[in-house]
Amino acid sequence: MQPSGIDPDRRLRVLTVARWYPSHDSPGRGSFVADLVAATAAAGVEARVASFDRVLIRGRVEWRDADRTPARDAFERVATPEALFVTPRSYGAPGIPVARIPMVRRPGSGDVDALVEDHLVALRPFVGRLVEAWRPDVLHAHTGLPDGVVAATIGRELGIPVVVSEHASTVDADLADPVVRERYLALFEPGVRLLAVSPSLADRMAGAAGAARDRIGILPDPVADASFPPADPARREADELLWVGSLGEHKGIEVLLQAFALARGGRPGLRLRLVGGERAAGERARWEVLAASLEVGGAVTFDGWLDRAGVAAAMARAAAFVHPSPSETFGVAAAEAILTGLPVATRRSGGVPWIVELSGGYGAVAGGDDPEAFATAIDAVLAGRLPVDAATARARLVEAVGEAAVASKAMELYREAATRVAAGPDRGPGPDRAGLPRLVLATGHAQARRLVADLPGELRAQLVLVLPAPVGEPDDQAAPTAADVRVIEAGPVPPPRPRPRGRSPLARLRRALFRPSPGADDLLWTAVEVAAREVGVRRPIEIVAIDAPAVAFVARLGARRATLAAGSLRWLADRWDADTTDR
Repeated sequence: MQPSGIDPDRRLRVLTVARWYPSHDSPGRGSFVADLVAATAAAGVEARVASFDRVLIRGRVEWRDADRTPARDAFERVATPEALFVTPRSYGAPGIPVARIPMVRRPGSGDVDALVEDHLVALRPFVGRLVEAWRPDVLHAHTGLPDGVVAATIGRELGIPVVVSEHASTVDADLADPVVRERYLALFEPGVRLLAVSPSLADRMAGAAGAARDRIGILPDPVADASFPPADPARREADELLWVGSLGEHKGIEVLLQAFALARGGRPGLRLRLVGGERAAGERARWEVLAASLEVGGAVTFDGWLDRAGVAAAMARAAAFVHPSPSETFGVAAAEAILTGLPVATRRSGGVPWIVELSGGYGAVAGGDDPEAFATAIDAVLAGRLPVDAATARARLVEAVGEAAVASKAMELYREAATRVAAGPDRGPGPDRAGLPRLVLATGHAQARRLVADLPGELRAQLVLVLPAPVGEPDDQAAPTAADVRVIEAGPVPPPRPRPRGRSPLARLRRALFRPSPGADDLLWTAVEVAAREVGVRRPIEIVAIDAPAVAFVARLGARRATLAAGSLRWLADRWDADTTDR
């Protein structure tokens, strides 16, 4: 059943927005995104993908800003949906068009605001053109920053609901940065459905964002169950351990090799096969040296990257799958292993223990993070002390994370999101239903108090008046003002701090740590933020400016922090009056 407001004679249209998507130079990157696109397309979605093609600005630093705008303008003229959509045959979701949108990016511009801006400037005109011929019912972005934040911005502008799947294992560390956290909170606003690929990742996201856990849903990565059929137990190598993944240090390879050396002490014939390649040059050589130092070099092989069929064949041969990563958002390789009948020994990584749990316990989770605990888990798996058999474990995983099961859940989420928009935005009680601006800004105290006092009482009760610190004005309390007008004043501007001088190491340190005294704009912005928190408004904060200096101040803030309301107090009163039906 199609949601109301959508033509029932056509399929649900979903535009996936993802930097992580398979390409000629990285065919495995974002394969989980391609798997979901393919699975939902098989379930009836009319799918398209918008990814990014990074275009760096090179040359001298002083030239880069001058080059960025002309480059963006040039791409905007030619990077149309008609020109960009191509359907690759060798990678990505089969038969699904993908647009690689050129995204002009300066080298070294790694701050979050620049990251979001660069992607937004690239994607916004593309989607704006796309909706003229093919309007998506849902935007589904993968990873919160920048993809999710950019998609949420465009979705709000065009009235398209947004679903965001978080995959990033670094999300809680990233959210420790206040600027990143502020950007990320846009994903908790109306019109966006935020998802995690596992409960453990959702817990981390909620804790880092300071959000209620029930604000984050779960949509697992789909596992290609048809590509990993059950293997014949008689063809397995009883002493072969298998790892599939990159050889990066963050994957726990050092602990794996140490645990393997310990486990081999009781099983001299044990061998370890690592399928995967380097993310950075020298990683394989480093692990070869470590294996040799542990006196297990002859029992460890490095096979490099294999395609999906090659991985399935390796899983059909091994006796146990070892997953040493200390942190994993999902663990698709572990799920693939269990589907073939290969039990899993894992560290307490979050996502993989959940996969083992979903299977009914077809594996063992280390009791600690040290090599000894991991070796114990490996021994337990090799001993066959498992609560379910391979067929039962496979059936449970297919039901939980198989392609059809995940596609069905994704379709439910898409329909729910599209129905919410078709039915109109959620409205709260009272005359603030239409999202009336709540912050009024002025630079003249007495005049502002008088003007706000003239507003209807029910409207005044919803507003906060923000003022700078009074400087040389007559007694503001003499101006008529209503008791129900909330006023927040900026702090007084402190005298300037002298910049530390001297050539000593301590003087240089003081200069490095020196921060000038906050200016009038800084203090006024702080007052605006306090007022916004008081009435529950997130950035960008819409501000009704009473006088010209207030307008200029809002313009200086920039669109990321604040937007100027279309009118002033009369416009605000007219809008409130038009939206209020029960006065």
